[in-house]
Amino acid sequence: MNKVRCLIIDDEPIARRVVRSYLQNFSQFEILEEFGNSYDTILYLAEHEIDLLFLDIKMPGLNGLDFLETLSPRPKVIIITAYRDYALQGFELEVADYLLKPVSEARFIKALKKVERELTPADDPSQNIVYRDYLLIKAHRKTYKIPYPEIEMIESRGDNIIVFYQKNRLEARAVMSNLEKELPHYFLRTHRSFIINTHFVSAFTAEEAELENHCAPIGRSYRNEVLKALN
Repeated sequence: MNKVRCLIIDDEPIARRVVRSYLQNFSQFEILEEFGNSYDTILYLAEHEIDLLFLDIKMPGLNGLDFLETLSPRPKVIIITAYRDYALQGFELEVADYLLKPVSEARFIKALKKVERELTPADDPSQNIVYRDYLLIKAHRKTYKIPYPEIEMIESRGDNIIVFYQKNRLEARAVMSNLEKELPHYFLRTHRSFIINTHFVSAFTAEEAELENHCAPIGRSYRNEVLKALN
């Protein structure tokens, strides 16, 4: 795999230093430059090609998402922000990942690995997994295609599952453990009968996670892992 040429765009110097420190052990990712605003980045990109952007959203002047819309073609993008509200808009712009500050090193590395897979040439023998950004589920004699970022929660009831998305619900016959293997990393099993999209979590206790439209229990055997992930 060739070097991955990177830019860091964030108006907070501390945030840029964190990204640099996390990248130190990954020699294949080369930081070409860093900027504190979108306008300087636009000038740089007019003369340079890059492969990966580490991008903040809230910055002086043009915000990160509006900046992304000016790029064509777009490089791979990992958004790093303190604001969860823009996740759906980010994934609609086909960002590789959406990280919430403060970002743990383990979570950052997971995002890097995802980008690394996506940048691996199709004829590379190590590229033997097919990735998609939506859930395919059969119900009522139809096949439904539900984008992962729109799914708030999945509940298991007997032999069926219920997918809650955009204030809708879809019930289908499926095995929860098989479904869990397909979901992106930002989904979290909180209970033997519940999986949540962590981007929708607004509050939580040791017993329960509150989402935008639903609540999910946190099972005793899942508690330590769930609280660690949500914190």
